[in-house]
Amino acid sequence: MDYNKLTVVQLRAEQTRRGLSSSGIKLKKDLIARLQEDDAESEANTDAIQPAAPPPASPPAPRPAPPLPQEPSEYGSDDLFDELDADALVSASQQSQSAFVKPESSFTIPPTPTLKRPAPIDDDDDDFDDNDIFNDPKIEDIWTSSQQESRNAPPPPDNPRDIALVRTLLREKFGYPAFRGEQEKIIRAILRGENALAIMPTGAGKSLCYQIPAIAFPEMDKQSGNIRPHGAGITLVVSPLIALMKDQTDALKKKGIAADCLDSTKTYEEIQAIHSEIHTGRLRLLYVSPEKLNNEAFVASMKHVAGGIRLIAVDEAHCISEWGESFRPIEHPGSTIIYVTLQKQAETLCKTLRQKSFDAAYYHAGMKVEEKMAVQDSFMASEIRIVVATIAFGMGVDKSDIRNVVHHDLPSSIEEYSQQIGRAGRDGEPGYCIMFLCQTDIYIRQNFALGDLPSRNSLQQLLKDVFSRKPIPDNEGEVLKFTLRELSGLYDIRLSPLDVVLATLELRFGLLRAITPEYTSYQFEDKGRYHAAASSDHSPEARAIYSMSTKAVKNFTFDMSSATRTGLMRADLVRKLDSWNATGVIMLKTSGVMNRYRVLRPLPSAEEDIADLANQLYADMARREQDSLGRIDQVLNLVTGQACFALGLAQYFGMELPDSRKSCGHCTFCAWGAPPTMPAKPPPPLNVEGIKKVLAVCPHDDPRLLARVAFGIKSPRITQLKLDKSAVFESLADHEFSTLLREFEAACRTAAHGPLNVAPTPVKVKSSPRTSWSGGKTSSSRGRGGSNSYTRGSSSYSKSYGSSSGYMRRGSGYGGGYKRGRRSY
Repeated sequence: MDYNKLTVVQLRAEQTRRGLSSSGIKLKKDLIARLQEDDAESEANTDAIQPAAPPPASPPAPRPAPPLPQEPSEYGSDDLFDELDADALVSASQQSQSAFVKPESSFTIPPTPTLKRPAPIDDDDDDFDDNDIFNDPKIEDIWTSSQQESRNAPPPPDNPRDIALVRTLLREKFGYPAFRGEQEKIIRAILRGENALAIMPTGAGKSLCYQIPAIAFPEMDKQSGNIRPHGAGITLVVSPLIALMKDQTDALKKKGIAADCLDSTKTYEEIQAIHSEIHTGRLRLLYVSPEKLNNEAFVASMKHVAGGIRLIAVDEAHCISEWGESFRPIEHPGSTIIYVTLQKQAETLCKTLRQKSFDAAYYHAGMKVEEKMAVQDSFMASEIRIVVATIAFGMGVDKSDIRNVVHHDLPSSIEEYSQQIGRAGRDGEPGYCIMFLCQTDIYIRQNFALGDLPSRNSLQQLLKDVFSRKPIPDNEGEVLKFTLRELSGLYDIRLSPLDVVLATLELRFGLLRAITPEYTSYQFEDKGRYHAAASSDHSPEARAIYSMSTKAVKNFTFDMSSATRTGLMRADLVRKLDSWNATGVIMLKTSGVMNRYRVLRPLPSAEEDIADLANQLYADMARREQDSLGRIDQVLNLVTGQACFALGLAQYFGMELPDSRKSCGHCTFCAWGAPPTMPAKPPPPLNVEGIKKVLAVCPHDDPRLLARVAFGIKSPRITQLKLDKSAVFESLADHEFSTLLREFEAACRTAAHGPLNVAPTPVKVKSSPRTSWSGGKTSSSRGRGGSNSYTRGSSSYSKSYGSSSGYMRRGSGYGGGYKRGRRSY
């Protein structure tokens, strides 16, 4: 039998069938060696007269897991967690790894894996270490087959002792007499070892669903007699906001629960103390930001947590797919949150309220961390009664006396609106929700929605660049390395849609997979024990760090590239640096993120294949843009609809009002018998002179760029050319974006047949090793005169060109080059 063709699951099944011990066997090659040894023993003990028994039949190949839906989510389903394999992290954290072994062959990963913990097939299933994950050429078969077994297997029964325990913890630690809603059902699923997705209203107690299991694990181990030698492990909570993490950990600490968070506000000494709590097994819950999962040192350290990672919880998981008239003061008592769209709006409105003697503060993502924490602490302590904030504020803020939630601007979606108003009236008293509407709000929301779609040509050039890069052999396969910011600047694609493009290449097309990024710079400061620790540590990693680190004035710089060229594993070097940092030997300082993508299968190289892929990506992103615009209309239709506002909100989520009522009795529609109406906005006549001015300043190679400049939407290229500082930026914001795009498309099509008579003014930009944006030349190189025109509907673009060369000077006009209808401008 060719055991190399079998998966680890099949090899273990064969080992169990033969009654062979699996003690001490961790790698696939060891499983094969044990089976081959058994074959040899069987042959030696078989009577020569008796025919040898036929070799055991290979188990049937497992059926592949059903694929995920082909259409990606609005933001690409892995915006924040592209590189995180939760199950691998949980499994690996419970083992001790001494070194990585370089894989002998590359392997293929299925394009649409699911995060489903494999079901054990025997008592020794937990003895895998990281070498299995990195070295098994058929590791995907392990996940696929075990997922299928998990789906088909009946769920394990609940343990009555565990249920009694969590009910006791609820009463004694949190002070609640009983669980609410689906809380206990979710907790039972977690205690059975199942994955769970909890979708609950704001304020319904989602956090308890992972906090109670986290503190229950130690006692459950004692009751079952399965006590882990190094501790009961920790629960890793991924949370999107520092303020949210701080609020929850502070509340847990007050209840005597060992919880903490690793974030940018912590001092060096505080971080050392947290690491000590982690590695001694005293910490029960550790809160981290999604970005922490991109930190290669943190990911490596989590594989050696005392007792392992028992549970990974993603809090506020909806964030994965998402991050006028004079104001009339609110007379009701209690705290108030006023939501605005822009950071500048938060500051301006807050200043206005203070001038009117209201106790207000502002909060947005552009503030320093300590400033945001001070605002939140003051709000929670009722020292500040009003907070004017962007969507960055509110998640995880459990303040019972919030009386008012005011939307000064239009929310981006019904989901966002529903979550934000859910923060009012948690104490059971009435809550007041007010929304102001004006046409400016619609423009701002459209600005956000229309800024993400790149041009088709930008997408095609991006793919050609990425696919032409030479993969680097790595312990995780063939890997491409680049920085997203570099690609964003080169191809005029914002970082958020660029993430979507790369996620789609993984989830839909199975070409690339994001893995843990690398830091490009490792520096550290000696805390007084570095030389002693390094000289007494005889490991190859310590010797390499000591010999390949150079000191400047204060900091040492470690040459990671030179060290890995000696054959040492990067992961081992990072782990050594992190261990010295955690124990106070050094203070580690990392910078410069290099994104890494594993090549899953051969990348397209033919021009037509790349063009076809770019067209598919463009179509997906264009649909996503229309979806974003559609969500704006949904909010407007909800507010201005001819029905009870609360009923419309409930029906949007597939529900009805209590007792099947058709009205709430207190919304605007119920109170007045009619909905609010938006003032009419007649479309302005096309500003032809404005069109001319934009064309005179900007390059003519991308109509979407021209429309964005006119409408006032920034992009990497617009910023690089400093067009956002130009007088024409946002000069036609009163026009429909689609109208502007149509006009500039016609102008660029005309330019494709020869240069327009009006040329962009040259813009000096810094050169790049790959490309630099320029205004482009405006005259023909054909050396002869001529003319060209393009007519579309009632618009006619005409131009003439001659044999002159170079840019036209500032102030040169169109002449008669731009015509619309019968008039010439």
